[in-house]
Amino acid sequence: MESERYCSVPRNDPRNQVLQPKPRQVEWAVNQAITNSLHVTREANWKNLGMPAYTPQGLFPRRDLLGGGRVPAQIMLGIIAQESNMWQASRYALPGVTGNPLIGNFYGRDIYNDTPDDDWDIRWEDADCGYGVAQVTDRMRLAGREKPGETALPYQTQRAVALDFATNVAAGLQILQDKWNQTRSAGLIVNNGYPEYMENWFFAAWAYNSGFYPDKGDGSPWGVGWLNNPINPRYDPVRKPFLEETYADARTPQKWPYPEKIMGWAGHPVEISESPTDLVAGYRAAWWTSVASRAAVKPPRALFCDATNHCDPTGRYVPDDPDVIGEPTGPCAHRNAAGYYDLRCWYNQPVAWKGGPGLACDCGNEVLRFDPGYAYQEDGTSFPPRCDLSGLPAGARVIDNLPDGVPAVRSGCGRPWSNAGSFGLRFGTNYFEEFPSKVDFHQLGGGFGAHFYMGYTRKAGNLNDQMKITGTWTINPTNAWTRVLVHIPDHAAYTRQADYQIYLPGQSTSTRHRSVPTRWQQHKWLDLGVFDFRGSGTPKVELSTVAQDGTGVHKIVWDAIAVQPLSAKPRHFVVGMGDSFSSGEGAGEYTRVSDQYGDEPGFKNSCRRNAHGWARQIVLAGAPGGRSLGSFSDSLDANVDFHHIACAGAQTHHVMATRTAAGQPAPANAMGNVPRDTTNGELTQIDQGFLDENTTLVVLTIGGNDAGWTDVFKECALKNCMEPGFTLPGDSQPMTVAVPARFRDKIKLDVRRVVTEIRQRAPNAWIVLAGYPQIFKSGTTYDVNPLPGVTIGITAEEVDWLNDMARVATTELLYTDLTNKINGVDVRADFAGHELGTADTSENWLNGYILGDVFRFADDDGEPNDSYFGAGSFHPNVSGFQAYGGAVSDRLSALGYRWS
Repeated sequence: MESERYCSVPRNDPRNQVLQPKPRQVEWAVNQAITNSLHVTREANWKNLGMPAYTPQGLFPRRDLLGGGRVPAQIMLGIIAQESNMWQASRYALPGVTGNPLIGNFYGRDIYNDTPDDDWDIRWEDADCGYGVAQVTDRMRLAGREKPGETALPYQTQRAVALDFATNVAAGLQILQDKWNQTRSAGLIVNNGYPEYMENWFFAAWAYNSGFYPDKGDGSPWGVGWLNNPINPRYDPVRKPFLEETYADARTPQKWPYPEKIMGWAGHPVEISESPTDLVAGYRAAWWTSVASRAAVKPPRALFCDATNHCDPTGRYVPDDPDVIGEPTGPCAHRNAAGYYDLRCWYNQPVAWKGGPGLACDCGNEVLRFDPGYAYQEDGTSFPPRCDLSGLPAGARVIDNLPDGVPAVRSGCGRPWSNAGSFGLRFGTNYFEEFPSKVDFHQLGGGFGAHFYMGYTRKAGNLNDQMKITGTWTINPTNAWTRVLVHIPDHAAYTRQADYQIYLPGQSTSTRHRSVPTRWQQHKWLDLGVFDFRGSGTPKVELSTVAQDGTGVHKIVWDAIAVQPLSAKPRHFVVGMGDSFSSGEGAGEYTRVSDQYGDEPGFKNSCRRNAHGWARQIVLAGAPGGRSLGSFSDSLDANVDFHHIACAGAQTHHVMATRTAAGQPAPANAMGNVPRDTTNGELTQIDQGFLDENTTLVVLTIGGNDAGWTDVFKECALKNCMEPGFTLPGDSQPMTVAVPARFRDKIKLDVRRVVTEIRQRAPNAWIVLAGYPQIFKSGTTYDVNPLPGVTIGITAEEVDWLNDMARVATTELLYTDLTNKINGVDVRADFAGHELGTADTSENWLNGYILGDVFRFADDDGEPNDSYFGAGSFHPNVSGFQAYGGAVSDRLSALGYRWS
């Protein structure tokens, strides 16, 4: 339960969001704070957070330093870089976006032990409670749950520390000033002790991270702790100065003690995003008189190891006190009263490696970018939210993920709607009735209304059930056929299997679902379809983090939904399915969600759907204005419920369901579609849930990829595939025997099984199975020279054979059973005179060879490189897909399937 937390400001509370600052804002705040100028007024209810008015250094006044002077900018900035990468909000929010405050181990998890099974266990009492850019921990626990000797700050002050980067800077600076004063008053002075020099803050930085143990006067150890001693064997003994030779050091910071890292960050600023596309230096670097002087910020490794702290630089002592067992053998020779080696080699002497007291110090110097009183730096603008009802049809009703009355924390986003329902969340629990699912749950200030929630997908079962999160939109009754739309934000929604469960009125279990990919990377109202919400009871839409490809990597979001009550049931419920000849591959302008080949593994989707897919080009006889189904769909016309789910590379088993209509496992299924060497990650097309008894029309092409048609074209283009005995990769029989045999003996049966399964899911629909066109004009050859010295060609003999295979595919795959409203459409005649090789190339309705993304003609073994072929090679172009749509339109008219 969140009420059991120890840290003061909670996570995932929409009234406790923090704006992620730009790095220049943090640098500005540091520059102002160190010069005692951070007095910007935060007016009452700043950012709609409900706090009283304050100023950052009014809450946390600057401390005077012992010996005079002030903190150099790059020391404080280096600490902030190490503590948080300059993040005030969680790492999911870019500058300008709001989100959860960055909190050090809010749940007290132990993720660094050797037991991964307990990584999600919640231990509230072990929470760190470090907040924001400076990871301010002191006094940030809830009142009543403080550490011994600690008094919690007033709650509104704690909120200011957690939610305002400027206040966090002021609080962190005050802590650093206290550490300087604490160590200096105890005699821990570095070099000449002048505070303007970077290296002289080594002890203060040490204490900032691991604390300072005061002298009790009884002879017991005191000083700065062993953890950050440079000779501690935890750290690489031959390490170079941090970041001096390569920024890659930031990937393995555990090799350096904390103060060495701060010195490195002072001279080498962190690289950080200022916007979704801009990576910048986080701040201005300090300067030294030479590179060698800058590299010498790293002190001699044994400088803090001598008899005064019971440290033997050449010794090897095994820590055996119960509190330190498991720590590496090293030079700390201190024993406690019980005789155990306890690692209390705490250091408390002055040191110098760059000039001593009264001497010059060839040390690092500050750069102050923003002088005292410099104007406040404006907020970032990453991922602006959608704050209006644009994109919704007239009469649509919104159900947001936030209730009415909760204002947007992100500036400039109003709320011009009232919820037509409510939203709720359910969280998976463990054996202890805790909620580990909440650990992996987040909020962001983006999307519709400047707020959405986010989680990660996982497979169902076992320990994953404790991580399941379910969001439910409960819809005020519409008592009508109703279109449901879900809002996909322009970032963070990355799953390819967002499975929305639809509960019709009066149902306690879902009987409808829609599985959709969500990585549109734009604000989008996505149409899930029209459902029968008539009758008594309350309809609902649910979305959980369960997915077949869930690995804890793909993000899923809960934003708003909208419902559009219709005056009547739509006339046409149409689904376009199948392979690349249906998806639109070859015509370009693919939707972002379906054209992500080459992105990071696990996010790829090469279905390549677009507005040109021929199912969208169908014009039904009598349609108003002669408009296409795609046009009606785009305008959310009340007469049409259309969905285009075809996918490039799809084979028959990528269409068929993983379970039969009777609930039995279906053979030969594979999740997702498999072009090239990766999976698109979508569910099989039937499993996506768009077919039901309301479906009136299903159109598709399928079977070509089962025959290895893509490989056939590649091999014939690169080699002479008509040579006797020529085989395709993986085949034992000659290509001229294997390919037609596959059509006759297997693919024909698989295509019929696809149609049978479609019929089981859509018992009332017309099913139109279109064939493939003849690609080449008979009697011609096809040659292309994509690069100097490279020729890709199809000989006349190969053309004749390929054309014959188009005939075989048509005669074997297509069939018509009008009693079951199944119809095959042969499009070869429609493409006649428009094949490749036609004299007038402007009349070509098919693409030839398209240069691919890989410009190596041969692989390392000297064989031609298949990836030399670009997507859409030997596929219809825009005109070709229009011709496809026209052919099917004509056939539907002849069959009597019309607008009305």
